[in-house]
Amino acid sequence: SAALFERASAFAKRVYFFPFGVNYERFEAWRADGNESVPADVAGLPSPRIGYIGGIHRWVDQDLLRRVADAHPEWSFVLVGPMQDDVDRLTGCRNIHFVGGKSHESLPAYVASFDVAIIPYRVTPYTQCVYPTKLNEYFAMGKPVVSTPIREILAFNARHGSCVQVAAD
Repeated sequence: SAALFERASAFAKRVYFFPFGVNYERFEAWRADGNESVPADVAGLPSPRIGYIGGIHRWVDQDLLRRVADAHPEWSFVLVGPMQDDVDRLTGCRNIHFVGGKSHESLPAYVASFDVAIIPYRVTPYTQCVYPTKLNEYFAMGKPVVSTPIREILAFNARHGSCVQVAAD
């Protein structure tokens, strides 16, 4: 992230910034094939589908997800990724669906099934130094993205014209 680049630059002259990429060919190939199949574990969920790919870890703002899910029971929240933290705040919410970790090869199908993709990270000193690589995967599939106001998302918007909708609540 830019924050880590800046921090390391204070201690060394030879510091390089390599932004994250995406295996665009994999995502584009899935789209180019005219593939419209929805994964079976998502197919029965009503739209709109609000989706997240990645680890369900301590940096995911579970309180925020729960408030939004409770406010919009007609939306389906699809969380694709391994459980890496206790999710008690989210269990029992009828419109939050955990589909587990998936292979990288299957991610295009899941992202394609989303109406909106999200990056619901808590804003902390740690997440202010994180570039969420899922952003590139979401955009490779042409999905609108909503994120909490973490530094790298704000910097991305400054560079690219507010492509990501930012919301803290």
